[in-house]
Amino acid sequence: MIDKSTFEWPQARRGAVSITYDDALSINFNALGHFSGDRRDFDSLQGEIDAAMQTGGWIIYMIHGVGEGTHKLYIDVEEHQKLVDYLSAQQDSIWTAPVAQIAQYLQGYDPDYTTELGK
Repeated sequence: MIDKSTFEWPQARRGAVSITYDDALSINFNALGHFSGDRRDFDSLQGEIDAAMQTGGWIIYMIHGVGEGTHKLYIDVEEHQKLVDYLSAQQDSIWTAPVAQIAQYLQGYDPDYTTELGK
């Protein structure tokens, strides 16, 4: 049983923009690199995703908004939809989840149990 008074939540923090794929076995959870998804087209995103899959790495995309007017940095709605459709079609081989959930998993925590602790 975990002592809730001393339990430390798994931490994950965004680091600098990166052009390398994080290795899930040697991640610095205090400086997770990320790729910019803003003003990008689907073809370039798909190429990065496919390259990460081949190396067993992972990618965090920082996207500030979807569609013009949502933020000064954004991805076009059509390009975003292509990305969502691609990831959905690849869900047997690509895990998409919130960063905190992935960090918990990689740090050996049961995401369902720690979610219960947070209620």
